Amino acid sequence: MISQSVIDQVQMRADIKSVVEDYVQLRPSGRTLKCCCPFHQEKTPSFVVYPSNDTWHCFGCGEGGNAIGFVMKKEGLTFPEAVRKLAHKFGVPIIEDTTEQSEEYRQERLKREALFVMYRGVQKYFVEQLNADTPEAKEAKKYVVERWGDEFSEATGIGYAPDQWQGLVDYAKTHAISIELLKEVELVRHSDKNHSDYDFFRGRVMIPICDKYGNIIGYSGRTLRDTNTKGEKLPKYINSTNSLIYNKSESIYGIDIAKKEANRTNTFVLVEGAPDVLRLQSIDVNETVACLGSDWTDEQFAILKGYANTLILVPDADPPKNGEHYGTGIMKVIKTGKRALALGFIVFVKEIPLGENGTKNDAGSYCKTSQRYLDLLQEDFIPWYAKKRITAPEQFTSNSTPVDDIAELFIGIEQEHEIDRLINLLNEVVKGKSMWRKAITEAKRRHNEANLKQQSSNVLHLDLFEKFGFQEKDHTYISISGSTARPVRWSNFTLHPLFHIKDNLSALRLFEIENEDGDKSIVEFKQEDLISLAKFKQKIESLGNFVWLVRSEERRVGKECRSR
Repeated sequence: MISQSVIDQVQMRADIKSVVEDYVQLRPSGRTLKCCCPFHQEKTPSFVVYPSNDTWHCFGCGEGGNAIGFVMKKEGLTFPEAVRKLAHKFGVPIIEDTTEQSEEYRQERLKREALFVMYRGVQKYFVEQLNADTPEAKEAKKYVVERWGDEFSEATGIGYAPDQWQGLVDYAKTHAISIELLKEVELVRHSDKNHSDYDFFRGRVMIPICDKYGNIIGYSGRTLRDTNTKGEKLPKYINSTNSLIYNKSESIYGIDIAKKEANRTNTFVLVEGAPDVLRLQSIDVNETVACLGSDWTDEQFAILKGYANTLILVPDADPPKNGEHYGTGIMKVIKTGKRALALGFIVFVKEIPLGENGTKNDAGSYCKTSQRYLDLLQEDFIPWYAKKRITAPEQFTSNSTPVDDIAELFIGIEQEHEIDRLINLLNEVVKGKSMWRKAITEAKRRHNEANLKQQSSNVLHLDLFEKFGFQEKDHTYISISGSTARPVRWSNFTLHPLFHIKDNLSALRLFEIENEDGDKSIVEFKQEDLISLAKFKQKIESLGNFVWLVRSEERRVGKECRSR
């Protein structure tokens, strides 16, 4: 099995123009390249290559994707075979993941592949429905074209879920799409009242959500109606529910297109939602992404950190309510920017003005051209936030003064020249360089003291663990639990630390693992592997005869014993 790092490198290096030109001759057409489609017969070129984001799309047969997908389809290769071919072409060394996989892991991989296939079938249905010759479809098509343009919308795969009770259900039955898989990802639900299955998304423009490899893993559905037939208000957007391949807290909308440009520029642009990403990517601001929840998570920040260290935040311009100075969009970006700084990012803000008569504006409605985006003033987050914080202190819930609150933002900044530069900018907000310097020094001191206290607490925790019987024996972990002092065997292995890469987001720990039979291996843990028992077990048990043995009830007994 090819390692994940090889797949990532192939994705980053594979130039779509170079790949396609191995098979057909491309001709320039504005910012794109065109030719007759290599997958179906046609006289007028409808196959378009987009060099700016390394994708392709045929407006004749509706196929599209990235370089790997093109090679798979053109040569009838599997995903690993296509990756190997492109790795050879672009000089990426092939590294095989020789880790022995558990049967559970193999079953999960097969299930994931089945879901990807299912989504490809569903995608064809939604695209067909958007182009259907019905008044409903024409209304949806008009909305899509006016908002994002015809060519870009088709290339992106935007579709439509008709306002029908069983449109997708009926299509699935005639196109060999598993109803059970549709239910699992809640594209289809079951009505106990009517004793029938029904479509979950109805009367909505369907925006595909893709993973970083371009595989569809879910949808964001935009309603075209404010209310339903009963007069009840409808949510503007509904996103897919979590599944084996989609997790709202880890998925990033637009990452499949944005990652390559972000890696080149060391910058991501963060906007409010999927439609804003579509708008900015349609005007070649390809490094644009959005989360699909209310807040960015540390897991999503960790993914971004793998490609770029700089973030540009573009808040929605929401009219302030209830006498407040700032709207919801500004307050969300303040929360995002604070967290991003704490995690080691360099953060800027491009603030959009309110619309006419103080109405709402967002990146999707304001940035009609790339020049309009570029003309937005770009400010360092810290002085931008300082102006907001000092101008309207009553809107911020804090136990500290505005100056101390602002100084806290410097905790993750180590470079003195960067601190000096930002102090100069803060001095333009509130005079007093020595005041800012003193406040920053004090904030760092408090942070360091808190860290030392936490480390001491961790050491105490380990001492208590040893005190109450948790120990190593014959390359296993055991503990003494219960009133009868019964030994509980936690594992058939022990771990010995070798190396620790310290990082706020991408910390890695390298251990030697040895079981009771003397078998040894090296295992690499990410931070999330050590805080999730399921991920920890999957990681170690994939190595071979290394097993976590303790049952949940024994863990509970152990905890009760240690709490006495």
